[in-house]
Amino acid sequence: MKDNLFITSANGKLYQYYDGELTTVFEPEEKEMLTGLTKHEDTLYMTGDGTVYRIAFDDKNFTLEVQDIIKIPKINPLLGQAKIIGDRLFITSVAINGFYMFNLELTRVRTCEIPYVREVGWCMGEGTHRETGERFLSKLALEREATLHGNNIHVNSIFHYNDILYVNCSMFKEDGRSGCVILNLALDEIDRFENGWRAYSFCIIEGRKYCLCNSWSEQEDSFDVPDRGGIFLDCMLIEPWEDGWFCKDMSISSDKIFVVGGRSKKNINERKNTDSIVLTLDRKNLNLLRRDIFYGVGEFRGCLLLEDDLTDA
Repeated sequence: MKDNLFITSANGKLYQYYDGELTTVFEPEEKEMLTGLTKHEDTLYMTGDGTVYRIAFDDKNFTLEVQDIIKIPKINPLLGQAKIIGDRLFITSVAINGFYMFNLELTRVRTCEIPYVREVGWCMGEGTHRETGERFLSKLALEREATLHGNNIHVNSIFHYNDILYVNCSMFKEDGRSGCVILNLALDEIDRFENGWRAYSFCIIEGRKYCLCNSWSEQEDSFDVPDRGGIFLDCMLIEPWEDGWFCKDMSISSDKIFVVGGRSKKNINERKNTDSIVLTLDRKNLNLLRRDIFYGVGEFRGCLLLEDDLTDA
């Protein structure tokens, strides 16, 4: 069914969103925040704080059956978004500042940590607000020094495009600016670049860069980034929601963009019963088609279209 969206929540439930309606379709016994979603044929992979689920999905009868559950042997690994690339499952983790790589039977293959890098030179990059024409200035690193471990850049999503892996880091810089670390398929670092601010999702669709940026009024004033949220598309900001929402993921189809998130809450425990939002945009003209708010359902953290999800291709 087209436009059928699965959404993970901080309250430990997997929801189905369709045409403005929200339904609980799965609730694991493990009471933990759910985040990552990815699909391979008739198998759904989902991440919790420290758990990975492999779930058989029958789309004809719309049933889900857990096939396997594994625990990551690390205290609170803070698992993020999941993505299947080739025959491997990639799962990001804030705790290790990188990602885990598994085969599709959930046997761990490798762990990759992304080092923090201190920049030593700067230039200024510009972006344009689509509605107002306002210009945004942001700093771009020119040079890099040796890596400094112990600094968390908040690795939260990964995307594969043209045999390149783009690892999105929401705290790429200490002042809230985000960016991507570029790896080849052998997981060697090729480059890294700044892109957006407080960004929790990044993808490239048909050559265009989509970056999901956020405002957060609870953050310190010292953060040298725009205090507004939206989709940063090829350096142009589209703002489909007002301040106060913190959006974590997006799914893009051939004709629509779906964005999910919750009310801004710094305290992680408060996210389990906060309000959340689903925004639907026309992909062609980027106009807002609909805006649905759901109260007390927990922060929406991840999403996946069951058909035609170009962010999960």
